[in-house]
Amino acid sequence: MSDPQSELRAIEKLKNAADCGLPVSFTPEEAEILQRFARTLMGFEALGRVAKLLRAILTYIGWAFAAYLAFKSGLFGWIRSGL
Repeated sequence: MSDPQSELRAIEKLKNAADCGLPVSFTPEEAEILQRFARTLMGFEALGRVAKLLRAILTYIGWAFAAYLAFKSGLFGWIRSGL
């Protein structure tokens, strides 16, 4: 595990190279740090996609349950009014 300062330096080096539009060469340690950082970000993106899918599924389940309760309540009310 590398120290946080070397991670910040590698990210700052990448940011400066991107801002200037110049090619940059990284040391093997910096390349490994940036790869680990990219994998972490991709993991967070995947987690966000899973959370979004789960939210959509739970929304549909909630609406279906609400419709079921409304139908059940209406049906029982209709039966009671007829008796």
